[in-house]
Amino acid sequence: MANPARQFLLPMAALFQIAGSSLPQVYGWGEPIGARSLALDTDIVPAGWAFSIWGIIFIWSLIFALYAAGRSVDRAALADKITWPAIGAFSMNGVWGLYTPFFGLTILSEIIILLGLFCALFAALASSRFPAKTASERFLIAAPLGLVAGWLTAASFVGGSSVLLGQGVEMTNVVMVSILGAATVFAGLIILNRPSPTYAFAIFWALAAVISKNLDGGNQTIIYAAATAIGALVLVTLYSLKRRSV
Repeated sequence: MANPARQFLLPMAALFQIAGSSLPQVYGWGEPIGARSLALDTDIVPAGWAFSIWGIIFIWSLIFALYAAGRSVDRAALADKITWPAIGAFSMNGVWGLYTPFFGLTILSEIIILLGLFCALFAALASSRFPAKTASERFLIAAPLGLVAGWLTAASFVGGSSVLLGQGVEMTNVVMVSILGAATVFAGLIILNRPSPTYAFAIFWALAAVISKNLDGGNQTIIYAAATAIGALVLVTLYSLKRRSV
């Protein structure tokens, strides 16, 4: 029998994730997140178009929540592993969306993102350890969780550069390349644990947007660093996919 708490809280968390990011824009609460980000912009924050991925995350997460909430008893073990971490990840995204317009990109906003990342990684890696019975199960469970975890990984590092800037840290090339390097190592280690390929896609999306932002007279050092990161992670991803097929 399905868990009533899971059936209720998982879709509610997915809806809260959407509401938390949308309501401040609709009702003009605080200062727009885009303006907050622009005030603390760094060369490793992705170009604006990259953030359209949130629309995909919101829709896919809601579909996942509705699907996973009604899973039958034969997949109860999988549902129990992923439900509460997914609720945590979606809830933290909603909290961040409500917090940031009022208080900006602060240490607390970074902590909120990191908590969401921890939950999303737990859910994404747990889902990948349960062999999918059908293609739809792979598409509706592992894939959206991987995408959320991948984007939050990128946000934790490159978005964290804005938080550091706000705390008075000078964003020199050495600092920014170090952040990109740390993000690459972290993401590579996660990819080796074989989450859904959508995890790697979100990282590539963010890095491509970093390159795009700097192409027109921007920071050449960051372009080279981001391109190197993509190359390294492509190799890690191919190795991980090869291991998955063995």
